[in-house]
Amino acid sequence: MFEFAALVSSLEKIFPETVCSGVPYDKITALCGEEVSFQAVFRTSHQMPSPCEVSVSVESPISQYISLYNVVSIPSELPAYPDRHDGGYIKTTPGLYPDLLKPLENGRVCAVCNNTNSVWISVRLPENTGAGEYPVSVRLYEKMTRTSKILSFNISVIGSELPKRHFPTAMWFHNDCIASVHDVPVQSEKHWELIEKYMTVANDIGVNTILTPIFTPPLDTEVGSERPTFQLVDVKKTSCGYEFGFEKLDRYVSLSKKCGMEYFEISHLFTQWGATHAPKIMADVDGEEKRIFGWETDVREREYPEFLDAFLPELTKHLTKLGIADKCFFHVSDEPDKTMLEDYKYAKSLVDKHLKGFRIMDALSNFEFYETGAVDLPVVAVDHIKPFLDGNVSDIFCYYCCCQTMNGVANRFFAMPSARSRILAYQMYKYDTKGFLQWGYNFYYAQFSKGLINPYEITDSRNAFPSGDAFMVYPSEDGTPYYSIRAKVFKQMTEDWKAMKKLEELSDKKTVMDIVERNGQLEGFSDSLRSAQYILETRELINRKIAQLI
Repeated sequence: MFEFAALVSSLEKIFPETVCSGVPYDKITALCGEEVSFQAVFRTSHQMPSPCEVSVSVESPISQYISLYNVVSIPSELPAYPDRHDGGYIKTTPGLYPDLLKPLENGRVCAVCNNTNSVWISVRLPENTGAGEYPVSVRLYEKMTRTSKILSFNISVIGSELPKRHFPTAMWFHNDCIASVHDVPVQSEKHWELIEKYMTVANDIGVNTILTPIFTPPLDTEVGSERPTFQLVDVKKTSCGYEFGFEKLDRYVSLSKKCGMEYFEISHLFTQWGATHAPKIMADVDGEEKRIFGWETDVREREYPEFLDAFLPELTKHLTKLGIADKCFFHVSDEPDKTMLEDYKYAKSLVDKHLKGFRIMDALSNFEFYETGAVDLPVVAVDHIKPFLDGNVSDIFCYYCCCQTMNGVANRFFAMPSARSRILAYQMYKYDTKGFLQWGYNFYYAQFSKGLINPYEITDSRNAFPSGDAFMVYPSEDGTPYYSIRAKVFKQMTEDWKAMKKLEELSDKKTVMDIVERNGQLEGFSDSLRSAQYILETRELINRKIAQLI
């Protein structure tokens, strides 16, 4: 029988030991085209040691738009760095953490008795949903004792659509990881099918900017080693120079657009950690495929600069032909620091002359580095962004990764409350941050790309990054990746930003900020420890104000 059953918000993380608070969560407002999520939480109890089966069903006028997921706990050996965390974690000890959202099979949950179980309920409201009240009745039925619980929820739809677009949002898309984890040949037809499935889900959670690997991205690769080749530009080395083929790039761009991508991040033209070497580049040399550049290439020698002089004019001409030149971002090298300034400036000088009119962006944490003028469009870590804001840098992206672990900044680790991820929308809106980047949509390798891992068992890239940093989705047997809680909450973050923009269109920014900061000023990007209640209430007030103004 049921010890308890209740509805809770999507911002709660339900652990096996969770005790239902009894705080009612039974209604929400939403805009047309939005996805609304909440959870049905229950605990069963009987004397039998075997699992018990609980059937979950919903009745609603909009039931065809409702999806049910079993919330599955996933192991974490490294939920937080031992001495690099603040008080804003749920807990920091190794164990099982709720994260995977697995589609409910035949409407049944194999519940663990005497543990708290959760079912995630998502309602995708079509853009043409009529304004009004939409009740949702959730029925839980425990087969062994033939007992049931009925839980009621109500969605008040406001007769206004969310804006369709939001800020450029990138999570680095690792095509090689897809091939490796599904054991298919790189760029085989099966691989292309899988890429489409992963791209579609990425776009669904709010990613609209796709890493575009003209050459195998020189990212998280151990010095002297290499990742599996994924190269979209064919290169032929001849006695007269180089020839280039763009058919694979054309296919990738076309597929990306089909999947909803709007912007293209051209992969880095120099290695990480110093910009002193070339990415791995494969070429046809006398009919044989050979690596012509890589870690062994010193970019201060003439061969790679000559290659760039031949290649970049052809690439930019082709991007213009594809009609995406104004939607492209170029990278030089990831996360340069002050010790790398001269190498970075030299590398950038090799490409600047060919990239007039294109935006060059790189992750950056040092304001003094930016002041040199070396980086055109800085992508700044959220825990280093204050000097940029104080310096009135207007064109700025933000990011977080494994290093943003404390000082109250936003991130998406297993061990953090979901509110700590969703708060980013309000910070980005307040400071008019132009875009967001994160490095791991689907990184399924150990750190430095040293071998494939099973993301259901190893969630920290082999004790390298806190669980949740390296990937947002899980591979499935049919190739359509499974969502995580973190992925769904990230989507909510982008929709909160859209709702604020909608209200601003109807009024002004001050009206929005009066709501966001009604209980005290939002203090920069280090004010991410606000409660789930704050976020839910803020979004409700924004929705109600929109309803008044329309």
